[in-house]
Amino acid sequence: MTDDRLANDPCAREDRSIRKVSIALATYNGAPFLEQQLRTISEQTHPPHELVVCDDCSSDDTMPLLQEFADKAHFRVRLFRNSSQLGYARNFRRASSLCEGDLIAFADQDDFWDEEKIARMNICFDDPQVMLAFHNARIVDIDRIGNSQLYRGALECERLSASPFTPFHHSYGMTQVFRSDLRRFDEFWNLSLNDVADPLDIMSHDQWYFFLASLTGKVLFVDSVLVGYRQHASNSVGANPRNTRFAQKILGRLEHYGRQDQRGAEAALARATIARAIALDHPSLKERACWIASKYEGLATKLERRAAAYMAHSLADRMQALIRSVSNGDYGDWPWGFKKASIARDLLFGVFLGRAYEQKWN
Repeated sequence: MTDDRLANDPCAREDRSIRKVSIALATYNGAPFLEQQLRTISEQTHPPHELVVCDDCSSDDTMPLLQEFADKAHFRVRLFRNSSQLGYARNFRRASSLCEGDLIAFADQDDFWDEEKIARMNICFDDPQVMLAFHNARIVDIDRIGNSQLYRGALECERLSASPFTPFHHSYGMTQVFRSDLRRFDEFWNLSLNDVADPLDIMSHDQWYFFLASLTGKVLFVDSVLVGYRQHASNSVGANPRNTRFAQKILGRLEHYGRQDQRGAEAALARATIARAIALDHPSLKERACWIASKYEGLATKLERRAAAYMAHSLADRMQALIRSVSNGDYGDWPWGFKKASIARDLLFGVFLGRAYEQKWN
């Protein structure tokens, strides 16, 4: 559903004019680009209720720039400086925990917003079932030059329409707006596990709220470019360029390691544990949460079987593991299983080469 359709929905039951929007901004040595981002926030046609900034012990001019902005801003700006470095994900977690609005929008220190961002994303929440919405972005270089879009609209719609949803899928935090009510589940955050990053750590802020929104309600994608996503050498997380050479894309799809599946299985079981804990504490969510928990538990079993095809000690054992995966229907059940086309890859790189760990997964 697009934002325009929501705007004309006669069943909409919430008044967007009284919804308070908080912006959670995490900063760390952001002086080179911060002024531009703050300017675009101040130019919003729908001003935020507040800007909450958590600085992660910057050593440059970030804090003086923030204080100067706070002194002049036409909305409330609340500044917090961490006593010790938290890292970008936990810094965002702290910032969102301090917000007082009905909706929370994450902001990166080096991006820049379209002036209609808050106004257009606010419309999404006229539907009371929408728990999180995210929008498209333009990938630009250090000089704000570039036309490539971050998301493919058709692909995002396909992922969101999967039943119950596509596992492990999430959106970039700087494109997200979510209901602050989701924070009532934050007590379970430390039970989570990031499925893509080593060393072991909890889910990042954008993974966490996307997962909760998918578990408890609807996630909406707005295919409008509302942020300039700046790429530079100091990005904590960068975008994959859409114009990557074809050969590189193919090689990227072939690159796989047993540790990826092992880690995925651990992360899936962690999500299942969280879903079952939420089901116990929130009876209204019990049926859906238990269903999703069972889906993640099933996915973990499939991932463990495929991991064995890469990590078992002998070629014969790896072959048996792949046969078990195929005979159990693990392939051909996307998104809660594997695509059939990956059988050949798993046979070559798993069974024959035994690619369990390599440097990137150690």
